[in-house]
Amino acid sequence: MKKFFFISLLFLFVQVTFGQTKTITGTVKNKVDGIPIPGVTVLIRGTANSSATDFDGNYSIAVSSGQTLSFSYIGFETKEIKIAGEQTLNVELSESSLKLDEVVVVGFASQKKANLTGAVASIDISKTIGSRPLTDISRALQGTTPGVNVSFNSGNINRSANLNIRGSGTVNGSDSPLVLVDGVPTDLALINPNDVATMSVLKDAASASIYGARAAFGVILITTKGGKTGEGKVRFSYTGNAAFYNPISSLQFLDPTDEIPGLIAAGTRTDGAVPEFFGANYNTMLTGIQNWKQKYANNRTSNEMVYGEDWEIKNGTPYFYRVWDTNKELYANDALQTYHNFSAQGNLGNKSSFFASFALTEQEGMLRINQETKQRTNINLGFTTKLADWLTGDFKVMTIRSNYKQPFNYYGGSGTDDSSYGGYFGYALRWGQYTPNFGTYRGYNFRSAGGYLSNASMNENDQYNNRLSAKFTAEITKDFNLIGEVSNVTDYYSRKQNGGKFQAWDSWSAMPYDATTIQTAVPTTLEAGNDYVAQSKAESTTKVVNIYANYKKQFNNHNIKVLGGFNSEWQDFSRTYARRNTLLDKSKPEFNLAVGEQFVSGAANTSLNPAVTSYSIAGFFGRINYDYDGIYLLELNARYDGSSKFPTAQQWGFFPSASVGYKISNEKFMESTRDWLNDLKVRASIGAIGNQNVGNNAFLSVLNSSNPWWINSGSTLPPSTGLPTNVDPTLTWEKVYTNDIGVDLRIFNMLGASFDWYQRDTKGMLAPGITLPGSFGQGAAQTNSGNMKTTGWELSLNFNKEINKNVSVFMDVALSDYTSVITKWNNTSKLLTTYYDGYEIGQIWGLTSDRLLQADDVITNNGKTVNGIDYSKTMGGNFKFGAGDVHYIDTNGDGVISRGAGTADDHGDLTKIGNSTPRYKYGITLGGKFHGFDVSAFFQGVAKRDYWAASDAVLPFYRAPQQMYANQLDYWTPENTDAYWPNPNYGDEAGGFGGSTTGRNNFITQTRYLLDMSYLRLKNFSLGYSLTNELVKKAGLEKVRLYTSGENLLTWADSRLPVDPEINETEIFWGRAYPYTKSWSFGVELSF
Repeated sequence: MKKFFFISLLFLFVQVTFGQTKTITGTVKNKVDGIPIPGVTVLIRGTANSSATDFDGNYSIAVSSGQTLSFSYIGFETKEIKIAGEQTLNVELSESSLKLDEVVVVGFASQKKANLTGAVASIDISKTIGSRPLTDISRALQGTTPGVNVSFNSGNINRSANLNIRGSGTVNGSDSPLVLVDGVPTDLALINPNDVATMSVLKDAASASIYGARAAFGVILITTKGGKTGEGKVRFSYTGNAAFYNPISSLQFLDPTDEIPGLIAAGTRTDGAVPEFFGANYNTMLTGIQNWKQKYANNRTSNEMVYGEDWEIKNGTPYFYRVWDTNKELYANDALQTYHNFSAQGNLGNKSSFFASFALTEQEGMLRINQETKQRTNINLGFTTKLADWLTGDFKVMTIRSNYKQPFNYYGGSGTDDSSYGGYFGYALRWGQYTPNFGTYRGYNFRSAGGYLSNASMNENDQYNNRLSAKFTAEITKDFNLIGEVSNVTDYYSRKQNGGKFQAWDSWSAMPYDATTIQTAVPTTLEAGNDYVAQSKAESTTKVVNIYANYKKQFNNHNIKVLGGFNSEWQDFSRTYARRNTLLDKSKPEFNLAVGEQFVSGAANTSLNPAVTSYSIAGFFGRINYDYDGIYLLELNARYDGSSKFPTAQQWGFFPSASVGYKISNEKFMESTRDWLNDLKVRASIGAIGNQNVGNNAFLSVLNSSNPWWINSGSTLPPSTGLPTNVDPTLTWEKVYTNDIGVDLRIFNMLGASFDWYQRDTKGMLAPGITLPGSFGQGAAQTNSGNMKTTGWELSLNFNKEINKNVSVFMDVALSDYTSVITKWNNTSKLLTTYYDGYEIGQIWGLTSDRLLQADDVITNNGKTVNGIDYSKTMGGNFKFGAGDVHYIDTNGDGVISRGAGTADDHGDLTKIGNSTPRYKYGITLGGKFHGFDVSAFFQGVAKRDYWAASDAVLPFYRAPQQMYANQLDYWTPENTDAYWPNPNYGDEAGGFGGSTTGRNNFITQTRYLLDMSYLRLKNFSLGYSLTNELVKKAGLEKVRLYTSGENLLTWADSRLPVDPEINETEIFWGRAYPYTKSWSFGVELSF
């Protein structure tokens, strides 16, 4: 009887148990667009039992009635559903506005955002890249992430960004962050934006120190897309757009009839003579221009010039009368940029997945004649497979091909357009609009910027980047894994300069012709010195090896993670150069078609010359993460780092860091606030990193070759060297120490804020050692004797609100500021001309000027004394102060306008009048979705930045009476006494006042003409529409989105600023440079 009862009870138990456990299936989709989400974790709450959705969003899991299923995925709200009697359960996930469970990529691992204790920013790829027609990912970082400083000195399509995290880090070498793409150092400008899966920025030592020698000033981590796990079909996608670019904020010219009187006034005042344009008297030119405008201005249909109307020769000097629209002639309209990206993503059976993409980008530059072009192709292949139950392999192949063509630069740089040399913009914008830049006579150009440009051959610049990488992850146990990574990157560069001589009318020299002889004259052959073909080839190979292990364990409320490993990187670089003169045919610039001298070095642009360098770094690193019940957080990091850039005894350094966090919102006493307070965390970090960017072999004394031209009149040059360089043989790391305090807050599941205050001390910067006597014959060696401190803060705000299924809004705000000060430098006298203790990076010393002098001011002593104040130290040349000149203020009351001793302690009337460091950088993004439409607007700006532009693009006639721009017309005359600019005078660039100032007379560095470079810009506006699911599915597709996007559409800046506020490039003078651009683009996104 007992046995029967036991069997019956057991049978009943099994029957009930099996009656309650069942397999549930379903699909998980995005609530917004209905697209399936692969990789969603489906977990039975309170257990370790879980499953995951496949590529089509399908899942199945065995669950009992009454249990709760949790559906979670990065970037989406976690959804929990209690199981009743259903067999099928389809789930829609909403994009997360809270994102506390978001996983952020950090050094050699990832962490939940909620548990971060260091200063780490996770970039929202969909917002920062989204629909923008970007070819360079760094543009997406500008203004979107507080503390990340991105600038472009011009709009040149081949210029890379200036990247910086948290301000100045060192005054030596580069303080740019380390950029790692899939763990490999990479140029951001080369990466296909659509390949990016995640992007993180490590800002402080606690988060970045684990990367060691090259991470002293932060790290940008990018992970590219990979395959998905699970079975399912292959998903394809296509993104394409076309953008049209036009210049903005270019220098505006005056009509010559307004310009030339100013030039004449400047010349006659300065040296008593009417100035000339290559020998042509401006008075005569003015009469001719007025006549041309009256008789011929309305009947010109080509650039061919008519002798006797548009120009003529008088006594061997050419005179030009035709008025051109310089900007219209120089710049292209609607320069085209196209972008196409194809990708495929899917699975190969149950154990393997892949990702493949191909992108083609083509760009046109802003030159109308001989327009530059750039083409880039990106191929990215990723393959993930289970090699064994415990071993996973990730393999990636990335190939990038870039080709840039630009006209040979006859103005310098060995024919290149590198930013440190003059170019076509500097010269085309140098003289007034009577200059025949693109005018021709008998089909030949004149000697001008446009003439050179029209006859230039195209240089060819090619870059090939090939990368192979593999990652093996061994799951030794549930809590312990071992990872090995190996990468090989090969970069190949070829820069070919195609010069050549050509024929043009040499209007810079005497032209001994008249109206008759000019009809049969032969133009001059120009640029015989640039009649050559040259090529520089370079190759670098970078190898990276990482081996590390992770261990994690949970003991009740104690959670611990341990990471330890080894990293090594080494690079070899070599460059060769060849040049051969005298081309047989300018249109065929090849070495075998040149017959002149041959060279293998000696390019004026030293970046082309032969070079061989190599370096290696290695480091052992470790990290420990601990948290107690998600409330008390601790992270400890350490790296023992070695670099070949230092002497053997100084190659290794130990750099530790630590950070702590206190998640107050998880405390029990905060339970009453959890209906509105989602997150409140305070954190702090401290740490050190070594900076190795001190130059190659800076500790070695070398003998540099010299050119003893004085021997044998230079006909025979014997081998010769200079004296051995003076170096410090004990040179070692610059050490960077950072402190950071931060607060993270989120309320009502929609509003978040994060604030950080930081201080970074760079100690042991390379700086001049002790001053040596002149008899030593060498300057002071660079030693580790300089210190600098940077202090700043960052604030980010974000608001996300889903009003209903079809309507949502968001806003993101980023704001940051910093200042950098030299705290130690070998300059005991504190000369203003170099760094000193207390020197503020970017500081501008100058005089205070409040107005222009008028007729009632008392000016005596031959213009040297103004209202009883001695102005003589400000004067140079034949200048005499008078009505219409600048009034300087005697700030120290000693009766003399002077710079004192030119030191920080005795600076006379000089004061700190401004700072060129951008202050209070900000970005504001607004957007939302409404029934298939999506819209966003991104504003970016700088609240404060000063700049002293020692340039004739700003200061009238600063160098010579060569031109006047539209911003300079308001100059003083007896009839215009309330003018902004002083009485015309030229040649003030010569300087002489000293004390870190530039200029003399009216244009010594001063407050009156200090530029306000602050601005607010509508950086991007995007509008898109996603077709309804019903319509898309009928076409056999999954997603169709159409969009339009504009870049740099509106700018608010000081009305007196003659160029774009972001311009910071010089061709001859600052401001004459490649213009910034605005664009409109139209695109489509498809997936199927």
